[in-house]
Amino acid sequence: GASAPELARLALRVALDGEESLTWSTVYEEIRTRKEDFDELDSLLLLHCMVRMDCFDRTFFSKLVDRIECRYFSMELALDLEHPALELFSHEGSYRSLVDNLPIDHKVKLILVDDIQREDGRAPRRRPKKEADAKAAWQTMEPVDMEEKEKERFYKGRIRVIDTRHVQARVSRMRPGKKLRAALAVQLMQAIPIATPSALAQIAQVTALSKERLLHGDLQSDFQEALARRLCSFENSDVVPCVIAFACGIASYGGPAAFQAWRTKVVPSIVRALKPEFVAQNLDAQHALHPRLRGLPHKAAALDASTLPKEDVLRARLDRAVALFVAVTTAKQVTVDCELFDALANPVKRFLEQFLELQAAVGHADPTIRSPLELLADIASALVTSGVRDVQLAGLLARAFSENFGEDIASGSLAHSRYCASDLATLAHALAYAGGEGAGDAVEAIWTVAEPKLRSTAPHLALMLLDAVVRGGSEELLTSPPLLTAVDELLVQRLDFDPAMLGDLGH
Repeated sequence: GASAPELARLALRVALDGEESLTWSTVYEEIRTRKEDFDELDSLLLLHCMVRMDCFDRTFFSKLVDRIECRYFSMELALDLEHPALELFSHEGSYRSLVDNLPIDHKVKLILVDDIQREDGRAPRRRPKKEADAKAAWQTMEPVDMEEKEKERFYKGRIRVIDTRHVQARVSRMRPGKKLRAALAVQLMQAIPIATPSALAQIAQVTALSKERLLHGDLQSDFQEALARRLCSFENSDVVPCVIAFACGIASYGGPAAFQAWRTKVVPSIVRALKPEFVAQNLDAQHALHPRLRGLPHKAAALDASTLPKEDVLRARLDRAVALFVAVTTAKQVTVDCELFDALANPVKRFLEQFLELQAAVGHADPTIRSPLELLADIASALVTSGVRDVQLAGLLARAFSENFGEDIASGSLAHSRYCASDLATLAHALAYAGGEGAGDAVEAIWTVAEPKLRSTAPHLALMLLDAVVRGGSEELLTSPPLLTAVDELLVQRLDFDPAMLGDLGH
């Protein structure tokens, strides 16, 4: 087998030139399963390859980030001047300058560390508590000279509680990438005042996907306000091609500059982009999106509808319409009225219906032409969040679920999706809330696939699913033994719920 440096250079050739005899999947599988670690320069090569090939692997990428982070903060200055990584990125003769000059999309990947997985809704495992060691419990007192303590307290006039318990500190290692993330986030913050619309949209993807705080204290709000102020300085015509990226990026912002950005730039650009006669062209022109927005694969670059298959174009348009629908309806500082809701929901309904017609035309023979369950769950969640009872959209969701997954569930194969509890509960809740044609049948199908995993589901999701089944299920389903047993176990025998858990019922 090839050595680690040889594999890294081979991966670079495949990613850049595409050797005919090898594919990226073949090379990456050998890289991922290799026991020998890659050095810090080879790690940069593999980072570049993974960005270029749209490759996401949290487990393996964490090892690369750990190696890059350790070298970035080390005192070692020497560099291998003949390494290919030095030709890819500009530098000033040091490894730190090499990382500092990485493109924005590379820094975004390093900051996120590929932590983009969706929640599956499983209840966390409870670890059994260890029995206390009686002998060790007697050794938790530190030697204290009480006379000296009383003398000090008398002369200094301070009355404090004396801590006499001996606590053994546990040494734990910081998660890979946490320290590097803060340094790179500060660099992106410094680049915001001079960023172009496309560059700013790429920077905004950090806050669209990050599950943790990028910066500590006021720096987090300063980062958000700086990005929103820069967004306000652009013309609306410059915002339209990146409006989905901006809407997803600033959806969680709560400062005054973000409020101004929504009112003066983002919402007007959305209304302009979603005009019925131009909506398809404007969605095709969107770029600077993260390839795994909301944990689902997306086409990040602008589309050329004339060179792509029809199903790929429809899927991309539907994904982008849903991304905009979800971002605006769940934004912290946006009040969605009926007019704005219709402007956002109409493209979703239009492209979802076209996609279902395409599926019917091919007779479901092609398994790649399928709406993911996660996409339907995202639409359902945004529908409930908006507070608008759109029966037509709910009917389309029920139809899409039944046509894509009904036969798979009825046969028991369960091969078309992972059927995560969070997605099933969210979809069932929306269908029971809004109704629509076929909603009852879809809720029953959801119950069929969700019932076996109900005991391992997070309590708030199980409660939400039961509520949806009771509201949207048929009389036959409500009197079935499995449902009665589940209600007895999860509701009747558990009258008390954790208040923090109940705060998540509107999932």
